[in-house]
Amino acid sequence: MPKVPKTLKIIFACTILLAISVVGFFGLKAYHSLGVKLPSILSGVESKKIGFYTSNFVFNGKVLDKDQAEYLISMFEEDETKLATIKKWLKEDAENLKKDENYKSDRPVRLQKSGKILGLFDDYKICLDPIKLKVEKNDKVETSILLNGKEESVSDKEYELFPGKYTIFYYDNNVKLKEEISLFYDEKSGVKNVSYGVGADYKLANEVEKLDTNSKESSFKIVTRDENSILFVNDKNTELTVKEFNKLSGTNIKKGDILKVVTKMPWGYTISDGVTYQGERKVNVSTPLSDKRLLDVAISRTIELLREDVQSRGKKDASLLTTMINPSLQIEAKRVESLINNGREYIGGYPSMEFDLNSFEIREYGDTYEMYIGGHLLVQETTYPQNSKPPKLESITPTESTVGFHFIYDKQKKNWYSNVWGFTTRTITRDNIKSVDISKDMIAR
Repeated sequence: MPKVPKTLKIIFACTILLAISVVGFFGLKAYHSLGVKLPSILSGVESKKIGFYTSNFVFNGKVLDKDQAEYLISMFEEDETKLATIKKWLKEDAENLKKDENYKSDRPVRLQKSGKILGLFDDYKICLDPIKLKVEKNDKVETSILLNGKEESVSDKEYELFPGKYTIFYYDNNVKLKEEISLFYDEKSGVKNVSYGVGADYKLANEVEKLDTNSKESSFKIVTRDENSILFVNDKNTELTVKEFNKLSGTNIKKGDILKVVTKMPWGYTISDGVTYQGERKVNVSTPLSDKRLLDVAISRTIELLREDVQSRGKKDASLLTTMINPSLQIEAKRVESLINNGREYIGGYPSMEFDLNSFEIREYGDTYEMYIGGHLLVQETTYPQNSKPPKLESITPTESTVGFHFIYDKQKKNWYSNVWGFTTRTITRDNIKSVDISKDMIAR
């Protein structure tokens, strides 16, 4: 057999090696292609295994730590629709990346290229954007947020947070309330706004200290207007209603302890003044009905009512009367109907409303509540025939009327609606007033 030259052997070996390298390269390229990797990525997400999450999920430019991975997995376990949404987004990202290797999704959770494997093949990570949260500050309610186990006062910034559950605290009327919010991703990464709402179903968050119901330190009854009120002792929540407390034969409450009750009203919690226990057999502790937080509500609803009254007659449209119920609504609708039937136009309105803050009160009204506020209303209005030249507004002489406004609380709609308003015989003074200019809502022709 003829001897093969050494050079030819080298060429042959190099050719084989090159062929193996080319086959290996394209094999590795295929192995690391997105089409091949996608099923393992999706199964890894679905597996909810911490190791996969800490290796393949990225938040704020860093892979997830163990706590973040566990929290994200727990959210998926609580709600499988969240997991299904993420998988859907990742599949769509993969299809787009196959078509365009430079594609980048604008979704807050996305599959995107992240470096190279062996310096040659594209690697992919699941990137999570921070969720933006804005907690609105309230001048009348101190607000804080629980972050990293610490409570901090809210500021006017947007918090950038990892998905999960967060607690917002509101200190309203000396009662600590909490709202638990769950942050997860929407299609677009907008800002989630949270603000305090009167009447929202918050939970009490004051420190809890349960009473020793086997103690014989004291035995007494509490007299209150609402037996479902919660008893507080030394500003700590006993988690007992007054009704439950009054059934006990004895507790460890001692002389000198401060008793308060917290009542859940339809518009929020209210707390009583403190009463010092001095060993008596009965103690009177009640929350007031006239909640001063609702004074602003009474004023704003009244201004809204007056605006609607003027606009409904000016536009001859009774559907604009949204703050009233019968009989007020019926009376005002007839005024609009009268203008239409008699072919007349309305001009003017109310330049200002002066509220007597001392007149404000709330009282029980059947199975709900009535709110009242009175004051002095400046009236400057008239009507004139259609197709006639309207009078000039300044030619109409303003007159002052003493008025009162009654509002009934609608428990379903969670708002106050006026059933009666107009002239009042109640005493209205100017000892404590608030004047509001509402001339901008007047009708001018």
